[in-house]
Amino acid sequence: REDSVEQKMWDRAVALYVGSTARESGAGGHLLYTLANEECYHFGRCKKGEEAPVNKYIMAKFANGKLNICSNIKNDARDIKSLMTVPLIQAASRAMYTIDKEGSTDGALQGEAAAYAAALLPLIHQCGAGNSKIIEADMLPGKSVSGSYEVVKAAFERCYEKLGVSCEDVGGLVDFSKKQYKRGAQACGGVMPGQGVIEGFVGSFPAQSPTSESQKSWFVSVYKPEFNVNAYASLDLDMREIESLAVTGNKQDLLTAWDVYSGADGDSGGSGITLEDLADVGDLDGSETLKLYKDFYGMTDYSDKWLQAAFNEESTESSFSNGKVDFTKLDLEGRSAAVQ
Repeated sequence: REDSVEQKMWDRAVALYVGSTARESGAGGHLLYTLANEECYHFGRCKKGEEAPVNKYIMAKFANGKLNICSNIKNDARDIKSLMTVPLIQAASRAMYTIDKEGSTDGALQGEAAAYAAALLPLIHQCGAGNSKIIEADMLPGKSVSGSYEVVKAAFERCYEKLGVSCEDVGGLVDFSKKQYKRGAQACGGVMPGQGVIEGFVGSFPAQSPTSESQKSWFVSVYKPEFNVNAYASLDLDMREIESLAVTGNKQDLLTAWDVYSGADGDSGGSGITLEDLADVGDLDGSETLKLYKDFYGMTDYSDKWLQAAFNEESTESSFSNGKVDFTKLDLEGRSAAVQ
């Protein structure tokens, strides 16, 4: 039945957003849900270790879509897609601020900036070709060290309405030592940090304590998927391994990370599905988002080609239509950060 197919895809989407190791408290995890929780604090939208408001909205939309799988699911899908851009904008902006305003030439930060830019470029291009050209010119490898945070921030903000997000969703970068926004990094629209957030303490996120198997995939008990999606949620175990390998900045470890990504290690997080499988989805009939990315990059498997170039220190100059990236301009540390 058609609704069964849609339900299965919807359940998988939740699993791929949250993963198997994230906690509702905001701790743990290796996928976009976790990134939203981390960036939320830096941008004054939640206290350290709390679940980001944007995650609460997204999970509520997932739950509502599950109830309306046969009727109003497109509206929930549209809202979720919009809200998922928030942590990407935040992470891209924070990397750019550190590079430009704090004078960092760290290759890892350049790699992060390039990765977040690649994920956002087709969506920003839809808002206006001029805005996407700014992101390309200021955030891709070899360019971010001379890029402008203010210019990038303005380009993102001009696209908020088109993306379906608000100044309140994104917030601004907080200087917790001064209990105010960092200079030039305030939220647009006069939005102030959330109540009690500015008094937060400086430090690392709460360490993820070992958990029993029954405690994993908390979303299963909250969202209650109709289908078994553990194989998809468990892909965050591959992400965890790639992160642990890539962070060493060792060439052999980066090669091993590629084996994890492609499934050549024979493990696939125990799921039988690889991250490379997701990066090469082919044509999805009726997917407006995939069409945006295909039209921009000139292919549907852009992310797989992008990662291959990062792993192999190559350029996408001859293969990409737009958003061309030259990883020969990033050192090993930078390329390692890009693949994370």
